[in-house]
Amino acid sequence: MCRSAKDGLVCSLVILVMGASGCWERSRERPLFSMSPSQLKAAQDLPSDTWVSLFNGRDLTGWEHLGGGVVEVRDGMIHLENDGSHRPGYLATTACFGDFQARFRCKVLDGDSGLFFRAHRDPNHPDGLIGPQVQLHPSADRGLGGLFETQGRGWLCKPSQSLVQSVLGKSDWLEGQVVLRGRSVCVVMNGVVTADWQDDGTMADAGCLAIQMHGAGCRVKWALLEVRGLP
Repeated sequence: MCRSAKDGLVCSLVILVMGASGCWERSRERPLFSMSPSQLKAAQDLPSDTWVSLFNGRDLTGWEHLGGGVVEVRDGMIHLENDGSHRPGYLATTACFGDFQARFRCKVLDGDSGLFFRAHRDPNHPDGLIGPQVQLHPSADRGLGGLFETQGRGWLCKPSQSLVQSVLGKSDWLEGQVVLRGRSVCVVMNGVVTADWQDDGTMADAGCLAIQMHGAGCRVKWALLEVRGLP
């Protein structure tokens, strides 16, 4: 079911952590650090008091490029661009995650993108993924910040156009946070709760995180992607 923000305990946790402004004050937190993929094999390995960066700012260590498109690191950010084909592309973590809290900052320049979680390889398309994703198409009618399950149930939780407009009016960058605890999923975009979902048990218990390049013309850049365990 897609619940209101007041009904979801997971979403209440996100709002408390982010604060009313939807921004993160790093000066009040312990310093960030990076871990090797072997240290991130299970979600329970993640510390709950420190954010772990999944991108080292230099190269794609800990990531795997699947499908179409071009991925490169420039100016300390991950740049993803579809190469003009209609074959989707993905940049997936080599580590798997179950319950966790993630935060990210990205900018979709053109086209349709998304952030997959608890995703797995598509058995019918070896360079594809199946699983739920946070929709990152920056337009009011495409469900920005909602949850869509690729090769599965389709829309799980789609925000209204008016809600998405309130997200888009804050910044041309997307600052998001995702919390997964068991079957509960909460998404906050630019300080606005866009999805609060209670799954029926269909969703996998763990899987990779992945950035999507969906179809020809997609261009997106990521400045931040961090995770931590849940308290």
